[in-house]
Amino acid sequence: MKKILIILLLASQICNAQSFSQRTLKPILIQLSDNVSSTSTTVTGVTDWAIPVTIGKVYRVVINATYQSGATTTGGKLGFYMTSGSGTITGEIKGHITQSAASSPLSITVRTCTTAGAAGSILTTTAVNPINSPHYIGADIMFTCTETGVLQIGWGSEVNASAAQLNTGSILIYQLLN
Repeated sequence: MKKILIILLLASQICNAQSFSQRTLKPILIQLSDNVSSTSTTVTGVTDWAIPVTIGKVYRVVINATYQSGATTTGGKLGFYMTSGSGTITGEIKGHITQSAASSPLSITVRTCTTAGAAGSILTTTAVNPINSPHYIGADIMFTCTETGVLQIGWGSEVNASAAQLNTGSILIYQLLN
């Protein structure tokens, strides 16, 4: 009888530990409360969209956002880079350039996040139609941290001196998976 009670007690503790662990892995959602505008082709950090990452941990990052510009010849840039630390990244960024016709979105496979604007770390959309209207841009990536630091999401304009705006209400969700 004692063995059964001990086994039940241990099983209960394991279940409680797993339950606690699952609660700590809850996704974190950050919604932009202001527009983020850029007139530079260099992506810069989106305020509040910096993710602290820890060595040996794996994260899923999802972005569901809208963007716009005031010129049909100006798109936006969305990307990932490390402000400190390092890691491996894989996934996709995609963005639409038209609202009124069925079309394939532009997309890129994300394969690096070493520096802002590195090839393979950003998507550049090529214009918008219509202007001053929201267009979808988003990402779904997996990041494995190899050195503790900060994974930053960046925003920029396709054309220097022409504004591209990441809209209020755009959402970043990230989740620690292990």
